Amino acid sequence: MKNSVIIFFCLSLFFLLGCKESEEPVPDPDPAPAVLNKSIINSLASASIDIFSPLTLKFSQAINRPVVLNDTKKDVKYRPVVDKISIETVAIELSWNTDSTEVQIKHNEAFNPNQNYTLTVAAHWEEFLSGAWKIVSWQNAELKEQKELKFTSGEAQLTISDANIEYLYPIPNQYHFLPKESPSGFIKVKQGLAYLFDSNSENWVEFSNGGTKFKENMTYAADKSLLSYTIPAGLLNETIYKVSLVHKNKTTLVESKLKEYYVRTSKFGTFIEKVAAMTLESNAIRGIFIFSRVHYLVNGFTASEYFDDFELETKTEVVNSGGTSYNVPYSSNLIQFQAVFSGNSWYDDNINPLLYAAFTDATFKPKYSRDTTTVGLRPTKTMSLINSGGGKLTTEMVQANSAAAIPPGSGTGPRIYYNTGGVLQQDFIELQSQLASKYLSMPNIPARESRVIWEQFPILGSGAYKFKIKYRLPNGSITSSVSLSIQLTL
Repeated sequence: MKNSVIIFFCLSLFFLLGCKESEEPVPDPDPAPAVLNKSIINSLASASIDIFSPLTLKFSQAINRPVVLNDTKKDVKYRPVVDKISIETVAIELSWNTDSTEVQIKHNEAFNPNQNYTLTVAAHWEEFLSGAWKIVSWQNAELKEQKELKFTSGEAQLTISDANIEYLYPIPNQYHFLPKESPSGFIKVKQGLAYLFDSNSENWVEFSNGGTKFKENMTYAADKSLLSYTIPAGLLNETIYKVSLVHKNKTTLVESKLKEYYVRTSKFGTFIEKVAAMTLESNAIRGIFIFSRVHYLVNGFTASEYFDDFELETKTEVVNSGGTSYNVPYSSNLIQFQAVFSGNSWYDDNINPLLYAAFTDATFKPKYSRDTTTVGLRPTKTMSLINSGGGKLTTEMVQANSAAAIPPGSGTGPRIYYNTGGVLQQDFIELQSQLASKYLSMPNIPARESRVIWEQFPILGSGAYKFKIKYRLPNGSITSSVSLSIQLTL
């Protein structure tokens, strides 16, 4: 009986232990992150790419944008990060869309035609832990991905499109090209053209009129994306020339016209010669911007040759003063002006002490509403020239191989405008307001500041108003500068 009890007890214990519920599972010490299988870079396929076209790369996730994902029963903040976007041997610029899911890859130089390239893209995931972003790791490996896009560039393009030109000289349809003003002609392109200047290529420029042709070699500076050549000697004055940029493949001997346009040469070789043939009237007249204190000067002139559209081109500085708005034109293309303020009593005795002399408080800096980079903090560029006409080459002139001199125009005739007073008065009103706000509540106003607060804008008076007239090439270089003056006698 005793043995039976023992056996029953053991069997009961066996069944009791055998039927006990399973224990809770031990947590995985390295759970898979929620981004484990989330790709950052979209699938890429091989493609043939135009030599000028940018590449567009798309991402499955918004780059550098945090996203909260449920991770092992808790929310975790993740973000995708791009480590690298590159094309072997190619300098690139990246331009992202607004939601950071797409990037445009621009190449400064056109791709070499019919060449294989590889675009490499690398990215990784980060998670926000303990107040900092850290790369996500799982099973002792960081979550990184890298993909490559292999592509072949397209065929060579043997023209220079207008859309790819930043500036050039001579200018197409220019009426008064000065053949001795600059030793070089040039084209600055937005996207480089090194493929046209390899060892298997020959490039030159031709200036031609009928049977007369001048030829000069053309070179390319890849660091500046600039094609340049020597302006041929012997170009005739007042003559229409076809300018042809020519490319030749040395193997096939095929010649291609990269660009072709027409210009007309001036009566003069240089700008200094042209200005020397101008005669300014002896006395200027005053015009009114704002009655009765704000004036501009007008000085008529005659010339052996007047000015074409590219010389006359102007921009406008919009002036707002005391509730009155008006436009102040200033020359902005091949011809530019610079007023020379010093040496004139209106400026030396009035404008300079009011606007530019040192203030009692050395920390006070006037703030002007206008963009001071356009015509200058001291608005010396606010001058312009018109000759009631203008002109540029037309198709009819080219076909006839004839273009007459530009006439002086009708009405008031050719004239130079000295417009500095309009902008100076706006600056004066703004300065006056700022000083009044600062000092009028004080018992003692410094004399320097008091003069601005209580004086009126000074009226243009008699005197010589000096200026420089300059010839400025499209690349910004000044090739000529001539000093002149306008005389006002009241």
